[in-house]
Amino acid sequence: MILLEILPISTLLTVLTGEILEAAFAAHDVLMEKETFGSLSAYLCHIVRILEELKNTEIKDIPATEQALKALQRDVRMANGLINMCKKKSRFYQLIHCRHIVKTAQELTRDLGKSLCLLSLANNEVLLDARNNVENLKDQMIHAEYQASQQKLNIIEKIEMGIKEHKTDQSFLNELIKEIASAVGVQVEDSSEVKKVLENIRKEKEEAAELKQRDEEIFMEQIIALLSRADAFRTPEAIREEYRTLRSTVDGSAEIPPLETFHCPLSKKIMKDPVSVATGQKLESGDLTSMDQALDELQELWVSSYKIRHWVAEEQIVAFVVDLLKFGVKGMRQKILRALRGIISDCVANKKQLIDVGGVELVTRFLAKDIAVAKLAAALLVELLHPDLEDMPSVVPLVLERLSQEEFIILLVTLLHSKDIEAAHNAETVLRQLCYRDENIIEMAKANWLTPLIECFSEGSEDLKLKMVGALGDLELTQASMDTLGDNGVVEILTSMVNENLEVKTVALRALQNLIICRANKKRLAKTGAVPLILDNLFSAHLPIIVRNSAAAVMEKLVHTDGSTFLVDANGKKIDSGKVLCGLLGLHELLISPSAFQNHVLSFLQGLVSSSLDSEARKTFSDAQGISLLLPLLEHRASEVRNVTIKVLCCIASDCGLEISSFIMQRRLVPFFVRMLDNKQRGDISAATAGILACLPQDDMALTNALVEENALVSLLNLLTDENPSVKENAMGALLRFTLPSNIDIQRKLINMEIYGALKGLIYSGTEKSKLRAAIAFQNFSLSTMTLSTPIRLHGCCLMIQKTPVSCKVHGGQCAERTTFCLVKAEVIPVLVFLIQNKESESAGAAVDALSTLIAENENLENFAWILHNEKAIGPILNLVSDGTEPSKEKALNLLGKVFKVKMLVENYGGKAKNIFVDLATNGSDPVCKKAAKILASMENMLSSAI
Repeated sequence: MILLEILPISTLLTVLTGEILEAAFAAHDVLMEKETFGSLSAYLCHIVRILEELKNTEIKDIPATEQALKALQRDVRMANGLINMCKKKSRFYQLIHCRHIVKTAQELTRDLGKSLCLLSLANNEVLLDARNNVENLKDQMIHAEYQASQQKLNIIEKIEMGIKEHKTDQSFLNELIKEIASAVGVQVEDSSEVKKVLENIRKEKEEAAELKQRDEEIFMEQIIALLSRADAFRTPEAIREEYRTLRSTVDGSAEIPPLETFHCPLSKKIMKDPVSVATGQKLESGDLTSMDQALDELQELWVSSYKIRHWVAEEQIVAFVVDLLKFGVKGMRQKILRALRGIISDCVANKKQLIDVGGVELVTRFLAKDIAVAKLAAALLVELLHPDLEDMPSVVPLVLERLSQEEFIILLVTLLHSKDIEAAHNAETVLRQLCYRDENIIEMAKANWLTPLIECFSEGSEDLKLKMVGALGDLELTQASMDTLGDNGVVEILTSMVNENLEVKTVALRALQNLIICRANKKRLAKTGAVPLILDNLFSAHLPIIVRNSAAAVMEKLVHTDGSTFLVDANGKKIDSGKVLCGLLGLHELLISPSAFQNHVLSFLQGLVSSSLDSEARKTFSDAQGISLLLPLLEHRASEVRNVTIKVLCCIASDCGLEISSFIMQRRLVPFFVRMLDNKQRGDISAATAGILACLPQDDMALTNALVEENALVSLLNLLTDENPSVKENAMGALLRFTLPSNIDIQRKLINMEIYGALKGLIYSGTEKSKLRAAIAFQNFSLSTMTLSTPIRLHGCCLMIQKTPVSCKVHGGQCAERTTFCLVKAEVIPVLVFLIQNKESESAGAAVDALSTLIAENENLENFAWILHNEKAIGPILNLVSDGTEPSKEKALNLLGKVFKVKMLVENYGGKAKNIFVDLATNGSDPVCKKAAKILASMENMLSSAI
């Protein structure tokens, strides 16, 4: 120890500063009364700053200064002594002496302030600049007040009261132990730590005895005697033995003291059978009121004493309660679950009984009940899995083993997603403990709780990670699950694994194909730059087919519905889809033998050529004569290969129609295509087949006749009633070849099959392409009407006995829908007018084409004009001229050029028409401009001649 009086003032300041800093840092290590010692530490640090300031000044080397420094050193050393004592003593010692410790720390703080005041007075002139800081700090320290926490003071008060009143009440003692454990930072659930509290008190007693501190020794003895009465410090076997002895005594003639735990909670009389009378016999009575009352009593007994739980175990009460839960009344479930949770708390024997009678399985099934019951069932499971306080083998492994069933895990995960916070928390607590087994984590993922699985990817061993990646490849994931996995970096983890050894590469690719169904995950995959690597795995001949198959599956999913959007390299640059397509065609030999590999490659190819953005891919396919490699697969023995081939052909049929048609006829595949149209199990195959037929040359009459002979008309018309709009669209495209006026017999077949009704339905509710194709069909049928419509002939006396047949106003002959396909008689005109109102569509122009088939120059012009007028068609046609597409404008002008030869129409619509035609003649395209000008001149001549 350095003495200040033998050192120069400057050295004295340095030494003292070091001692104060040492005390300040040590104060932070005191575990109890941290607020008090934190304040003391802060004051010491302030003093250090003042002393540092003194070092840079001309401090007076006078006795007053020396005395002030010596006083300050004395106070610092006393503070350090208090700090070291607290660090050495147990937390319990600090707890019961907290008032003395806090008071001492307060006095030391005030003494330090006084010593600082002495130093300030001895060097008043030197410290002139810092006087305010010193004065403020001195005032704070002199008036410092420290208080022990109210929690600790309450505990001391309870200890003193328990000693004074010789407390034996178990609820009081057990609550006191809990409070002491909490105050000294011990987990109440950990029995070994709680027992250490009592051991520490015994050590404090022994130390007091060694130091001849008799008062302290006596106080510790009293505390030990008080706490030793608590059941928490007794073994379960000792408690049961006491119960057996006392019960035997009560059943006999001898009298025993009326212990509190032997009083009936209702009658307050001494019970003959402390537990069985209160619970077992009422529980067995079968009377609902009695059973309900017994459960209430059981709850009260459990709350009142820890030892009651062990007495319940001795009486085998758990089995009775479980039976109540199994066969009891629905309204009692919540009370039964609460009672069970209470009597198994901190009692391994009761837990074991619950397990032995099948209680775990029974309780777990209650997780599927209403939320109030499910919440209590989950809370009971949490209690079962709670660390055991007794020195007995834990039942937790037994419970976990019984819970490790798929149905139970699903129930727990379902409850985990409950809106009830407590229920969800309890479910997660149980699930977390079930994560001890890898298979359970996989079952949780199957039930769409992915958190443990994701944690395995980031925190697990390499073997565990590989196992979980393998499981991920087999999961059926929801969209939300895919998003969750992607958001947590799983895609990036998997792509990094693609570059590893064969085993890792294989499972990673399988897992990836399961994730990138989600478009966000496709984007994540593309960003990692792994696409070229996956393509290399696909095209590498030296790799096993299982790896190449998985790579093909990943690429199939990547391009599905998105084409080459995500076909990019590590720099985000587009990969040439044409080159990729050539690589796929180079796999022709592998496509011959049946395997899943074929389907993935063909689907990958389909994804590339189906996108409207990938015209370059389709051109590459055509230039490489890919159609010649693809068509033979229509006859493949594997149905899946045939199905995928049809879907690919549908994507490219518009460019390869002639080749497909020739192959169908050469290989006599018409029956096969008709069967595919009737594929009721696979609507996508029916749609693709119809899409192929829609693209084949319509003038191939041999194909047309062959399709008719195989009843393709029936199949296609049935598809027009399908719910899928694309199916109807493709079917309508395929039907157009049968509506050509060059084969009236086939047209008549369709008319007799009531195709007009289906066509009208498509115009009102179909896709834009369906509407267009329906309008073209109407046009084709109408082109045959003039040929089929025959003039009405009158024969002599027929006038006397028969009505004169009504001739068609447009065609002049006897017309009908079924005989002449007449659009007027079939009431198709309003349908076409409706279609014309969709001005910006291609179908509006097709509707005008269909209407134009009704005009035979001047023969029926006026009648046709009146029909258009009556059907309110002229206005929409003029609007089409004004705002339609260029092709539609030309078609509409051609029609109006004819009908505006009728004076009545010019008089009725001339004003509106003139403004439109003038604008077109001035601002329209060249063809439109000329036609508008010509009609405008014709209208002017007609109106001027009338004048």
